[in-house]
Amino acid sequence: MTGGRLLRLLRVLHQFRCSEVEAFIQMDCVVNGFGFGLDYVSFDLVESLNLSVYLGCSIQEARRKAAIGLCTTYSRDLAKTWEESPAAVQPADMEAILDPEKWTIHEVQFGDQAGLVVSPIRLDPIE
Repeated sequence: MTGGRLLRLLRVLHQFRCSEVEAFIQMDCVVNGFGFGLDYVSFDLVESLNLSVYLGCSIQEARRKAAIGLCTTYSRDLAKTWEESPAAVQPADMEAILDPEKWTIHEVQFGDQAGLVVSPIRLDPIE
């Protein structure tokens, strides 16, 4: 990677209003998940994809956090059940919320953290 490209990437990363880990995970999703080249990545592009990042010690934990986050936003009945009796919500319920037909989902292992990026934007992968 050239110095100019690296500086451009750093400028984009500095525009994020989140942790460096979350910014990196979002960039990884845009480049490796959606298939955009680094030359096309901008803060505006990342913002337009409406990415939500969920972090955990493992992918399973990040998926659980994502399911809870999406549930509270998109499925109030299931969220109420979750609040009243967390044990009543089955793993299949969580996986149903993370349906890859509804979302773009990108998993990233980053050091001792795992991240799951969820976007309501569905793009066909670039081949």
